[in-house]
Amino acid sequence: MRRFDRASVRRPGARRLGALGTLLVLGAAACTRAGAATPRPRPRPAPPSRPTISPSAVLGGPLGTAATAGPAVVTMTMWSAALRQRVQVLVYLPPGYPAPGVRYPVLYLLHGVPGSAPSMFSGLDLESRLTQLITRGAVPPMLVIAPSDGPTPATDTEWTDSPVQSSSRWGTFVSRDLVGWADATFPACADRGGRAIGGLSMGAFGAINLALHDLGEFGSVTMWSGYFLGNTPQIEGPEGSDGWWNDSPQEYLTTFLSQLRRDPLRISFYVGA
Repeated sequence: MRRFDRASVRRPGARRLGALGTLLVLGAAACTRAGAATPRPRPRPAPPSRPTISPSAVLGGPLGTAATAGPAVVTMTMWSAALRQRVQVLVYLPPGYPAPGVRYPVLYLLHGVPGSAPSMFSGLDLESRLTQLITRGAVPPMLVIAPSDGPTPATDTEWTDSPVQSSSRWGTFVSRDLVGWADATFPACADRGGRAIGGLSMGAFGAINLALHDLGEFGSVTMWSGYFLGNTPQIEGPEGSDGWWNDSPQEYLTTFLSQLRRDPLRISFYVGA
């Protein structure tokens, strides 16, 4: 994750609807390298685990060769070098998957706290709703990849690399380990134009930080009921600290104006009472 020199910056004075907004944002993405920022090299990920598969799935071969038929939601675990542990990941496979020669855009979806990847998929009714949208041509076929961030739904990571808890490197996990694993495991678009990241509450906060810190990885970001200032001292440090500042887009965004002009980022957000 990129960190910033704060001294060089002048400090500037219905979940379901959010889900549909994210899909529309991702629908604008395409598998193209034109104008894309150069992605960083990633270590080779560990082999994928054997998945468990939702009732609508049909086994067509090993998942590593992308032969599980969609629509389906598969539950997998992957090894994270950043965290030094295995992490549970849910993956939505679209109707018609896998199609010969097709590479799919990917939405990386981050849950809030309390929460988990299964509870987010369930709360959004994601498999059913997204399958309907794809089937009627409202959005293109896509993969949705959602990790769970800790041993319990109450685990608070802010989806960042914590300067307070050195072993909590959830930002690097998402932008390097998870993206690298997905690119190696599925026929995914392997450039920023075909990747979106989004989330709810804490997940929205993590999504905007990761999209800005890692412009070479993500071309679109959406936030549902998110926030723009760090508010978890046990993760970022106290307000005003370097850790807090580095995870507060409201504070550091002006460092990105020239880079955003060169590598535009599609941004949407949803806030509901």
